[in-house]
Amino acid sequence: MGIIVFSGRVVTASVKKTAQNSLNAYIGDIEGMLGAIETMNSFASWQIGDNIANPDYIPVICDKMMQYGDMVSGTTEAFIRGFYPAKGEYFAVRSFRDLATGEIRSTTLSDYALQGWYTGAIAAAKGIWSEPYEATDGSGLVTTYSAPLATDEGKTYAVLSIDVSLEGI
Repeated sequence: MGIIVFSGRVVTASVKKTAQNSLNAYIGDIEGMLGAIETMNSFASWQIGDNIANPDYIPVICDKMMQYGDMVSGTTEAFIRGFYPAKGEYFAVRSFRDLATGEIRSTTLSDYALQGWYTGAIAAAKGIWSEPYEATDGSGLVTTYSAPLATDEGKTYAVLSIDVSLEGI
């Protein structure tokens, strides 16, 4: 009887250790993915800043971010009120993957000013992650990284957000 109890403890300890190692590896993979998204956001912010005089180039930058793979399900570059008067009071570019065709598409938005990803990043004055939520387009569970963009003088002029699909994790 003592051997069976001892063997049970050894097996239990081994299973717990294996499970903890697997969990730690999984956490590391997720942290790596989230870090890559933050880096991509930073790089895209730099590109947007370099092309700020040309609002028609913004969709090109958003589309490039979509090419990161299936992990990125959408991107939005939303400018503060009146930043591009010729584009309207509110101007944002949204790129997303068409669920039916897999193609990358872009559209403009004007109804973002009260959205949490926009107001939260401005209020925090730094990049923020949303809690996971169900995407409105039916693509599944996502989280959004949003970061304010600022001039060299520190004045916020936009928020750049990246929607990350959690379906493949």
